Amino acid sequence: MQKSILSQHYLNYIESINKNNKLVSQTLSDMEIQSLYSKKYKLSEFDIYKYITALDHISNSLGSDKIKFTEGITKDKNKYNNRFILS
Repeated sequence: MQKSILSQHYLNYIESINKNNKLVSQTLSDMEIQSLYSKKYKLSEFDIYKYITALDHISNSLGSDKIKFTEGITKDKNKYNNRFILS
């Protein structure tokens, strides 16, 4: 049986949490990651994980760690639209 992309992504998330006991990013600092846990954003840990992995992938693909995202999933209008706002 073939697993969906989302289910594989979720398994990677579980493995990452079990391995590191926290979310880690190549692009965001621990403090920036912690800010995403704010109750005002209403994000699940899996939402944050998906955001971080996409951000890291984009930064790696473009070959720059100087890319900053200003709104992204922290705004309700962007949360489910898979949008990153570049600055």
